[in-house]
Amino acid sequence: NYYKKVEDIKNNHLLKRDHRAFIYNGLSRYYMLKKESKMALDSLDEALKIRQKLRDDEDENLTSHIINTHSNKIRIYLELDLVEEANKEYLSCMEEPNIQERLKTSPGANRRILSDYGDILAREKKYKEAVEQYQKALDVRKYVRVEDDRIAASTYRKIAECLAHDNDQREEALEYYIQSLLVYRILPRAEKEISQLEAKIEELSTALGYTQVSIEQRIEAQRNVKSFRLDSKIQEREDELIQYFGLA
Repeated sequence: NYYKKVEDIKNNHLLKRDHRAFIYNGLSRYYMLKKESKMALDSLDEALKIRQKLRDDEDENLTSHIINTHSNKIRIYLELDLVEEANKEYLSCMEEPNIQERLKTSPGANRRILSDYGDILAREKKYKEAVEQYQKALDVRKYVRVEDDRIAASTYRKIAECLAHDNDQREEALEYYIQSLLVYRILPRAEKEISQLEAKIEELSTALGYTQVSIEQRIEAQRNVKSFRLDSKIQEREDELIQYFGLA
């Protein structure tokens, strides 16, 4: 077993500190597979301490690694339904030195922690605020082609699930569900997500009074025009290029 071998060498004195932190972070997955959540959290705490010490001692930019470790803890807390602890972990992450400035140059980490905070708010039934965080998470990913990306598809679905709690926003929720479905349909190994989304779309469209034919037409229409909700940063860049090359 790969993880068992890694567990055996984690305390080897020859290991560099960054490698030791990487091992502790990875071992948290192994412990969660074994349903040992306390050991998983303890392992992440060790990884976090090492990375924070490296940052302080050697002035290394470990923003992504530190945030990902916080993020892993948040996700474990949410899996255990410990929402308050997840929120405390998020706040602890936001108290890291110069975090806001460092996040500007770490879009992947920024997207991840924004999405995590959205997950926390959604669990607290603060759906409007959760949607705002998910949309910000999409906005920071300006270098990624979001229309065929698994993370974007998942975020669209999370937005849809939040919007669906408000009867006045069910139409918009349906749109997001469809866009999530369209992205998953072009991704490999997404059969489970596709099946779940098709069921959600059928349930919501029925509640809204759509016939099966009309909803299929709507899905096809969105697919044909590629009506994905691109994040605003990508849209701004597209507008800038159109104007620059005189294509307007």
